[in-house]
Amino acid sequence: MTTQYKPRSWRTYNKSLVERGNLTIWLTSDALKGWLSRKSSGAQGGREEKFSDIAILSLMLLKSLYRMPYRMLEGFARSLLRLMGVNLPVPHFTRICKRSKRLDIPTTTRGKKVTDVVIDGSGIKIYGEGEWKVEQHGREKKKKWKKIHVAIDPETQELVLTDVTDKDKHDSMMLPPLLSKIRGRLGKVFGDGAYDTRECYMAIIKRGGQPYIPPRKTARLWKGSEPWVLWRNQAVTERWGLGLDVEGLRLWKKLRGFGKRSLVETFFSRFKRSFGDRAYSKSDTGFSVEVNLKCEILNRWARLGMPRSVPV
Repeated sequence: MTTQYKPRSWRTYNKSLVERGNLTIWLTSDALKGWLSRKSSGAQGGREEKFSDIAILSLMLLKSLYRMPYRMLEGFARSLLRLMGVNLPVPHFTRICKRSKRLDIPTTTRGKKVTDVVIDGSGIKIYGEGEWKVEQHGREKKKKWKKIHVAIDPETQELVLTDVTDKDKHDSMMLPPLLSKIRGRLGKVFGDGAYDTRECYMAIIKRGGQPYIPPRKTARLWKGSEPWVLWRNQAVTERWGLGLDVEGLRLWKKLRGFGKRSLVETFFSRFKRSFGDRAYSKSDTGFSVEVNLKCEILNRWARLGMPRSVPV
């Protein structure tokens, strides 16, 4: 039987949901103060950039949040600054598009040391036919997908790291490079059965972490006495003892506290319900920037407040 959860912090959570509509979260006073820039546009000097990176970042956050084309974004920003009584110029939509490709977007939790992480990957559609057209007339063009790999802090539900690959890149191949970007000693690392590989266990143990990965149903003991081999063999032995059926897997997950892994599924659900399952960017660079922008929006929402649920 699946455990049902009910939020117990409706008062504070409702306030955080209302606060998400506050435009000062996306167009902050710091952004307005640093709107203009005098930084050179290149290493060899040349024409000075008129608009700062924080100005472009603020505009791109608004674009991703409200799903606006670049031309509409320019008009929206002009009217917004005018209504705010701020006498600042707005960059041309072509300049916003070009500058966005060079943005350094923060995707880590700020001011907090991360120990436990939950890792997973999911696909995002770049282009393809709509579901209604396929239902009525069949498929004519092949869809194109990209894959995003994320690491989530289970305590705050904020994104710690993200990476973008082609759809054929296996999840297990991305765990070592993701973990290498996290500073300090790791704690618990949660992942699904796709990460049940020697390379993943080795990467986690070498960083002082504890792998919480369910062994496959057909898993066998590994040979060797290395720490990652002993940890994985213990998990396999536990699965054998509890049973290889669905009930045995459920008991193993409960024993290991594996329920935290569902938080990354919740993250992907929030991502796709908030922004859709289709990207507006076609180039690899643009897609990576778009994903990081959307993840930064979700992180800001998480900092405003998340629901605290209890089993019922």
